[in-house]
Amino acid sequence: MKKKYIFLLLLIAFIFRIGVMLWSFNFRENTDILRYRDWAQIAHVYNLEDTYKKEHLSFGTLPNNHPPGSLYIIQGAYETQIQIAKIYYKITHQTPENSQWINGPLINASLRLPSIIADLIIAGLIYLVVKSKSSEKRGIIASSIFIFNPVIIYNSSFLGQMDALNNLFFYISLYFLISGKFLKSLLSFFLSLYIKLSLLYLLPFILLILWLSIRQKIKLLIYGIMSVAAILILTLPISPTPHIWLMD
Repeated sequence: MKKKYIFLLLLIAFIFRIGVMLWSFNFRENTDILRYRDWAQIAHVYNLEDTYKKEHLSFGTLPNNHPPGSLYIIQGAYETQIQIAKIYYKITHQTPENSQWINGPLINASLRLPSIIADLIIAGLIYLVVKSKSSEKRGIIASSIFIFNPVIIYNSSFLGQMDALNNLFFYISLYFLISGKFLKSLLSFFLSLYIKLSLLYLLPFILLILWLSIRQKIKLLIYGIMSVAAILILTLPISPTPHIWLMD
């Protein structure tokens, strides 16, 4: 019976975040969102690798300085809003020049939504972990403390920062670690770094825990090689020599 409370909690948190996001449009847009728009447009018109160059910048002089994982998410959000805009134009018979909502708020909203959704998934993971170790009631409380934290809401919904996305893969890594699924745990942590490097300082601790948890130490080396290989494969759309490109 209590399971419905977590879904209600997440629904309220989502609606509240949408309200905060819409409210943020009354202010000058965060410069990072403008840069995300710039990188997404370059990826759409030219290619992914060009986002890391200065040639096609429209806003400021800062090319892409995030790992490719962030770029894939930004591009995916941008391409999604393009398809939504096409449907809107087809239904309303309007043109892009006459629709300020499509040209402004829709793009900015699409670039915030991945972080908002990531917040909700993290809250769900917190609920599952605490519930498994304690009780459903404490799981809901723990999830509430996170999901209604003003800093979390401000960062994802108002500013539109990407931290929720790499944090999500970090929490997934912890969830797999607790479950004893060590390959998935290490791979998830690498994916977190592939989106943003802010949690790089935790890598030695993750490796130490894995070293102490895995009986056959050779497996840790194999898991590391597989995780690095996955990152290289994911980078192929940007460069046919991903190991050189990532180092550069």
